[in-house]
Amino acid sequence: MAGALAQAGQYEQAVTVARSITDPHLYMQAEALAAVAGALAQAGQDEQAVTVARSITDPYYQSHALVAVAEALAARGDTRQARHVASAACAVGRWTTVVGLVFSLEPSAVRVLTESPR
Repeated sequence: MAGALAQAGQYEQAVTVARSITDPHLYMQAEALAAVAGALAQAGQDEQAVTVARSITDPYYQSHALVAVAEALAARGDTRQARHVASAACAVGRWTTVVGLVFSLEPSAVRVLTESPR
């Protein structure tokens, strides 16, 4: 429901619905907030998207939401801000969540990882 509201541009309602979700492990709420953050980023609501993503308490879901925001920023050509958000995602979650995005933003990173020490 929250994702559908966000896709329809009803962002405040989407966040309210997502936060109202209660479950013992909070993953359903985290997934809903991540969907809202992604929709906000795709709509160009970058600050709001990052705020919603950072409000997710589970590091796994928070990092995935931040990656979605960074990918939307990169798709619009804002690579500077995309790198900033990607580094936040890396700081909160596993680096493997962000590696694909990092390689697309900074192709030289592949060379650094594959070069053997001499």
